[in-house]
Amino acid sequence: MRKNEVVHFVLGIIGVAGIVIAAGISPGLAFCIPHGNRHKTKPKNKSIDQTVRRLLNRGLIAREFTNTGIRLVLTDRGYAEFLENEFRLQNMRQKRWDGRWRLLIFDIPEKRRSTRNRVWKKLRQLGFRRLQDSVWAYPFSCQIILELLQIRYSVRHDAMILEVTRTYPDHPLKQIFRLSAQ
Repeated sequence: MRKNEVVHFVLGIIGVAGIVIAAGISPGLAFCIPHGNRHKTKPKNKSIDQTVRRLLNRGLIAREFTNTGIRLVLTDRGYAEFLENEFRLQNMRQKRWDGRWRLLIFDIPEKRRSTRNRVWKKLRQLGFRRLQDSVWAYPFSCQIILELLQIRYSVRHDAMILEVTRTYPDHPLKQIFRLSAQ
């Protein structure tokens, strides 16, 4: 696995199942939880060990000490990255357009201009297309984006997604997203 794939793998396991189940899926992961001299044994999978340490250093995961040992949990930043990865994977799997447009509409006040600019940049990175300053279009399901925007930029109350079946004219959007008339 490439380094990026290992990061997504570890974030996904911790995000969905938690470290206990993760250790069952990948036995080397149980030994990767950095904590002093907990074990003299070397981890079986060095790349996962390095990834866990990197994720801890980047603040994407955190250690929780419990009565039964140590547990890895996602931080808010880690959860946001997990959601972004899930969104990308979900859209890679979608083959056919269902004929509905998703319009992400938000109204971020002028006093939060830097946040608004960061939201615009993130939406462009994720493949959304701007119709107007605060109206963005996407052809596939994207509810997960509201949660991502809330965690990263605190805009849940400033944003909503509308699902529409028709736009007039819709051929510019179909051309932008390279969708055939279905």
